[in-house]
Amino acid sequence: VSVVQGQNQKSMEYFEKMYEENEKISRMLSAPSLETSSYVQELLERNEALMKQIQTIRTQQFLKECEDLQPGSAYVYVSEGSTREQMRYFAKELLKKVDMALILQQEEHSTAYVLMSLTKDVRETDAVLKKALQGKGGGSKELVQGSFANSLEEILKVWKGMGI
Repeated sequence: VSVVQGQNQKSMEYFEKMYEENEKISRMLSAPSLETSSYVQELLERNEALMKQIQTIRTQQFLKECEDLQPGSAYVYVSEGSTREQMRYFAKELLKKVDMALILQQEEHSTAYVLMSLTKDVRETDAVLKKALQGKGGGSKELVQGSFANSLEEILKVWKGMGI
């Protein structure tokens, strides 16, 4: 009997904690207690729509910046908050004006990169960068991607030192 009572007590404590958490969420959302999941779902959908809008604005901003870009051999673009797919898109767009594009994005513990060229084998450049910058990643002769453990400043210094 005491074992059953102990399990009932634990179950009751667990239920009370769940109830308290749901009440907190209910107050935060200004939602009825029994409708918190639908309110959270609505917030998630709104968040997703806003993230898509942000990505669209970032892409439009990037394209506007590219309008004034002078043709050249190589170009580095520092992106913020972009997806990997968007970074590859930026590189492809840059290749309409330059021979090689390096897209960098500072993340929490590393710097993501995409390196692309339609005229040069980027694996050679990538190997030099990875050796100098504690890099990880890989790809094909036209596109490599990965991350560096270094800061943007360190990466740009090595890039400029390569004379590309």
